[in-house]
Amino acid sequence: PIRAMSVSPDGQHACAATARHAILIQTDTVATLWDVAVPDTTWNIRTVDVLDGARLVALGLDYDPGPESLERHVRSRCVIYDRSGQVVHTEEETPSKWGAAFPEVRFEPGRGRLVFINRDRFKSMHVDSL
Repeated sequence: PIRAMSVSPDGQHACAATARHAILIQTDTVATLWDVAVPDTTWNIRTVDVLDGARLVALGLDYDPGPESLERHVRSRCVIYDRSGQVVHTEEETPSKWGAAFPEVRFEPGRGRLVFINRDRFKSMHVDSL
């Protein structure tokens, strides 16, 4: 099932994600630009966001090795892809609070920044150079 979806502010691209896959499409033709899989099965995609022109796509991931694991939900990751589906940047955080609040990723259009939020951490990073 789809867990997250985002449409670029210009409406030209959309990204949808399941726990393990994300797909970027061009909305006018429904052509697939890329489909990526999370290489490590202990990470689940929780959120996505897309910049105009699909210049960058951000995925927010949560660490989840299994329901019985004490490590479950103790780390969060933000992976940024370019238009071709290549990873251009990765951030990882270990929140000090445990909880069900999954990581969020949001681009700030016009400001050249990405906000990565999880449980008790807030990170804003410049993405213009990516």
